[in-house]
Amino acid sequence: MLEKSIKYYNSILHFFPFDLTELIYNFVKKNHLDSNKNSKYIMTSFTEDLIQFRNKQYLKSSQYLLNSEHSKRCNENEIDKRSAHLIYEQNNEINGALRLTPFPFEMCEVLPKHQKVLNNYSDYIEIGRLISNDKKKTKDFLIYAGIRSFFKYKNTKGFIALVPIKFERKYKWFGFTRCSDILTIDYRNNGQYLIMKSDYSTMGILTFIKLFIL
Repeated sequence: MLEKSIKYYNSILHFFPFDLTELIYNFVKKNHLDSNKNSKYIMTSFTEDLIQFRNKQYLKSSQYLLNSEHSKRCNENEIDKRSAHLIYEQNNEINGALRLTPFPFEMCEVLPKHQKVLNNYSDYIEIGRLISNDKKKTKDFLIYAGIRSFFKYKNTKGFIALVPIKFERKYKWFGFTRCSDILTIDYRNNGQYLIMKSDYSTMGILTFIKLFIL
């Protein structure tokens, strides 16, 4: 059903003299995210409250991210300062966070051998540090990040991310595709990752189809 819907959408695109991406994102924002009055998504700079929330979550599942050597190697403080941060608040408490970083990405620090490849995506925005108390919110986070990033970073094409291989399926939900083979990062507990990317137009189409058609 999904594949048929995408083929149909692509087949009628040439009849429109303008890009439908902005129209789709405005529609999704109004009819999906804004309709949930219990959710509050905020775009902000890096704050002390966000640091505390992150550290608390890292203790549960990603303690290597608390290692000072890891932070230094990734130049994390500087990247956090020049990034935008999307947070999800409930009852005035942070329950989720996601980082949006213009080029040069954190990946440039983590994967120096892949710098030439990453240079090809200098007009993308890197998604990083996606963490949430409610795993079901991951989908909403990616939808809202797409909307906010599309309007905030007008000259960019989409998203790129360093994705743990166990989360590949979630990112494929939004049209992310592989840009690399499986990568093993030794100082991240020998974790296996993929570089994945998706254009705003693809994310918008898939979000619209899955929320309002399927």
